[in-house]
Amino acid sequence: MVQIETKEGVENAEKIAAVDGVDVLFIGPYDLSMSLGYPTPNPDPHPDIEKIIQNILSVTHKAGKK
Repeated sequence: MVQIETKEGVENAEKIAAVDGVDVLFIGPYDLSMSLGYPTPNPDPHPDIEKIIQNILSVTHKAGKK
């Protein structure tokens, strides 16, 4: 399991998902929001962060991961 909480993690999510042995990509919306300069979720993430989260989920599922 790896956590995606930074711009670098977002930019490399597809490569990370392709790594053998990595079965789960965990998204930390609070830290991700802060690292990208957005307000923290309260209770929901900013719409731009939600789009990023959905993209990470899509890439992860395409790679057969969770």
